[in-house]
Amino acid sequence: MARANNIELAISNPAIELWLLLHFQDSPGGQHRSMVSKMLKKHIPGYRKRVKFAQYEHGYDQAEQRAERLDEMANRDNEPHRNPSTGMYKLTRMIRVGQV
Repeated sequence: MARANNIELAISNPAIELWLLLHFQDSPGGQHRSMVSKMLKKHIPGYRKRVKFAQYEHGYDQAEQRAERLDEMANRDNEPHRNPSTGMYKLTRMIRVGQV
């Protein structure tokens, strides 16, 4: 339905926590969403689905680069949106340059 209405989605697989984790470390490889949340809690103790920008701001550039690399690898293998991948870097990039 999104494609039919020319709407792009920022899909994160296995979960949005992958995008957040990439602010702190390289991709952990394919994981279950609960494991990605557990990994994120090592960097953000007490993480409970609330995002405070200041906790992630310093790692944004690295997260964007890491996410883009994952996207490139998935597309090269003709497996878009595979685990792990996240399109959040595209959305945040658009927001930063004022395209939304």
